[in-house]
Amino acid sequence: MTKPVASSSGKRAGPAKAGGAGAAKAGGDGPAKGGGAEAAKTRGARAAKAGGDGPAKLGGTGGTGGTGETKTGGSVGAGAGKAGATGSGTAHIPGRKLRQLDELPVTVLDKVGTASARELAELGIETVFDLLTYYPRRYIDGTRLAPLSELAEGERASVLATVRRVNRPPSGRYRRGPTRVELDITDGTGGSKVVFFNQAWRAKQLPVGTLALFFGKLGTYRDNRQMVNPTVEVVRAAG
Repeated sequence: MTKPVASSSGKRAGPAKAGGAGAAKAGGDGPAKGGGAEAAKTRGARAAKAGGDGPAKLGGTGGTGGTGETKTGGSVGAGAGKAGATGSGTAHIPGRKLRQLDELPVTVLDKVGTASARELAELGIETVFDLLTYYPRRYIDGTRLAPLSELAEGERASVLATVRRVNRPPSGRYRRGPTRVELDITDGTGGSKVVFFNQAWRAKQLPVGTLALFFGKLGTYRDNRQMVNPTVEVVRAAG
């Protein structure tokens, strides 16, 4: 005579049917269908909703002639469960819309203080949106390398030239007006003057014999070709 089997809910379930209604199928260890399956499913479902790591389903105990298999549900976690789950998910930071950027002053940006904000305001840039939509008026190609002999007045180009003379600004009580450093440069095809205003340190940076790239606009002053305040990159120091 088959004895009654205790279910997972604590109540006594009825006896298993002959041949094993709750038994495993012949030749396999399939899951058993126990009398307490419904109660176990209910409890497992509640545990999963609560975000716990408990089993989702519990199978019943197998009858005579078969071994029951317990089904355990996967953990509710890794950020995939409902609120209260123990998973470790990455917080989602929503983006901002353009109209929201138009409400943010430029001072919310890192290293943009009151002084920088005033300078930006002179250009009409007061919000983050203004800054993002402030497009350049033109693009300057600084990669164009031209010989001085072929560079026409008004053209912008990079010139690889050597410093031949440096005219240092006066110092002390004889100094009047803005400082002026004047260089004579040559690239072997022609020559030009280079003038820097209020950049007295250029005299130390560019002594005679320095090979450098000068990028700027070629102009004339008193019939002399010259570049005024060009950008400079030293290629080889003097000596």
